[in-house]
Amino acid sequence: MAYTSEENYNPEDYLKDTLNKLDIGFVKVSNDDIILNHNLTFNKIFGYNHEKDLFGTKNLDYWLNSEERNKFREVLFKNGIVKKYITPAKKLDGEMIFLQITFKLNKNSKGEIISSEGIFIDVSERIKTEQKLKESEEKYRVFMETAKLEDLKASLYEKDLLARIFMDNISGFVVLLRPSTREIIAMNNYAKDMGGIPGLTCYSTIGQSENPCPWCLSPKLWKTGEAQHLVVDALDVTWDTYWNPISDNLYLHYGFDVTDQAKREKNLKELNQIKSQLLRRASHELKTPLVSIKGFTDLLLKLKTEEFQSKSLPIVQEIKDGCSRLELLVNDIILASKLESSQIILSKSLENVSELIFSAVKVLKGFSHARKQKILFDLHEEMFTMLDKDRIQEVLTNIISNAIKYTPKNGTIKLKSKTSKGYFVIMIEDNGIGFTSEEEKNIFTQFGKIERYGQGFDVVSEGSGLGLYIAKKILTKHKGAFG
Repeated sequence: MAYTSEENYNPEDYLKDTLNKLDIGFVKVSNDDIILNHNLTFNKIFGYNHEKDLFGTKNLDYWLNSEERNKFREVLFKNGIVKKYITPAKKLDGEMIFLQITFKLNKNSKGEIISSEGIFIDVSERIKTEQKLKESEEKYRVFMETAKLEDLKASLYEKDLLARIFMDNISGFVVLLRPSTREIIAMNNYAKDMGGIPGLTCYSTIGQSENPCPWCLSPKLWKTGEAQHLVVDALDVTWDTYWNPISDNLYLHYGFDVTDQAKREKNLKELNQIKSQLLRRASHELKTPLVSIKGFTDLLLKLKTEEFQSKSLPIVQEIKDGCSRLELLVNDIILASKLESSQIILSKSLENVSELIFSAVKVLKGFSHARKQKILFDLHEEMFTMLDKDRIQEVLTNIISNAIKYTPKNGTIKLKSKTSKGYFVIMIEDNGIGFTSEEEKNIFTQFGKIERYGQGFDVVSEGSGLGLYIAKKILTKHKGAFG
């Protein structure tokens, strides 16, 4: 599908069209685990004709076993999201495959779960390769323990035998190297096909003439004997490579062609960029009418208040307040998408962080007073550093606002500072409700808001769920961090 003008551009069609071009499955299911929607890649992965509509079928039918599916749903409904979950599944013809799944719950405005949806990719080849490698490494360990080939001064026959015992049938290159010279002691057929020759060095045979070759670029290993894992590009291929010291005189080096996986990850990044563009575009489209509605509402309240009936005035005020909340959400979405796509450029100047903290507290003074909270200070008088004043002010306002929201009425909030290894450390302590270790993992993600609505806590649960995500992005651009 092509989009040639603004008039025939439809964000939903564009996103669906993009998903169907990628080897990424998409599925949406009801609370009863019935499929509500899916894309063409879903059919492709599970072996169905692309014209087959699987709407209304049971999601359980595609899991290899119900126990694994129940375990997955338990994690999903506990955390609200599951990322990169590896599980076996079954195709239409009964063949077992492995999927990597990312799923999330969908909620309505009341916080009720109405459905769940997510994406998945087929990682069967990767899982099979890893299993084969583990089996091969175990064979090698047993061989070395029984053969006790400590000095490695073995015959060519013994070297070839060593390669056949634990290296063949691996869909990647495996090489035994002598660390002092990089001489190839033994290798599998995959490495031989790449040009490797036993008795010669890896950098002079496997398609490379320079010294060392890309696969020898493992400084930790060669200098300290420490194992290393790197993803490198060589010979127009992306390799997932590993170096492991077996003994002082023997290193095991193996790698796998992950070019297709790297392309899929690139496609996922592009999809993420499309998502950000869609959010940004939709947000801008929402912002224009919001500004108009809010402006006319302000005008009505200013010029026509006396003409409203007593029952009408609160309704108009509620419209204004609703517009203000939506405007904040739209602004957060636009800023988050800009940060995600690195469109924000910092304008740094020398500023006193202490003054920015006091300014943020002053802005929130009415909020904290309304909740009858005390804010205590133990700050350095001067904390000068180079920063973007407006952005850091936004970060400080956000985290102090969160402390006020999630600290019960009559609570106490303490703002402290210290220096550590050339950094200023700002600490915020409160006697709020806190959060679990699982919640801690999600609070800096997009829409990773901690839900406390209806749980009996005296806290304020309103918010877009983007505040801390934005704050972390801004702090990271300043080479700072949350601790």
